[in-house]
Amino acid sequence: MEDLRAACEAFNTSRAALRTRYGMVKAIEGATPSAELYAAILKTHPFPDGNLRSAYVALIVGLASVGLPAVDFRAVLDRHDECLGWAMRDDARRTIDPLARLIVELMA
Repeated sequence: MEDLRAACEAFNTSRAALRTRYGMVKAIEGATPSAELYAAILKTHPFPDGNLRSAYVALIVGLASVGLPAVDFRAVLDRHDECLGWAMRDDARRTIDPLARLIVELMA
């Protein structure tokens, strides 16, 4: 559970830093911490059941907390899985960018 706590704290720190003086954020800036939280929950697998559902709810709530709309991955599951694979790597090639960009693309 410590990994989950750390992921949530990282999200809260990132989200707090996003707000401009007008309270608006760019889509990619808002999507990135939400994508990080989503991937962290899936990677740490903190619950005995329902990790994907919990991670998805966290993603949607994270996006909403910075004024961004929900996304639906059902039409792009292969791309989702590939992007998530990059986000969950344990080496220097790990990147959240493809997943964050996919989330922004799905907002359009």
